[in-house]
Amino acid sequence: PHSAPTILRALVMPGATRQVAVQVAERIRRGMEDRSRLTPLPMTVSIGVGLLGPDQTEEQLIDPADRSLMAAKRAGKNVVKTDG
Repeated sequence: PHSAPTILRALVMPGATRQVAVQVAERIRRGMEDRSRLTPLPMTVSIGVGLLGPDQTEEQLIDPADRSLMAAKRAGKNVVKTDG
């Protein structure tokens, strides 16, 4: 059996609301899902959305985004999860 590679990426959207961030993430996920139908090896995309509050540093964004990503993978992959 083939093991699919894991590709990690970050997308930073200054000023984006939770709703906008999730919409963009869903668009990315659906786009990859559509492209996957054209390839012999299926692809899935799990996306974790983290938000940065006004009194938080950039470093404090990593943990919630990582928790969201792990939740997306536990949910069966090919989903978007957010930290709130």
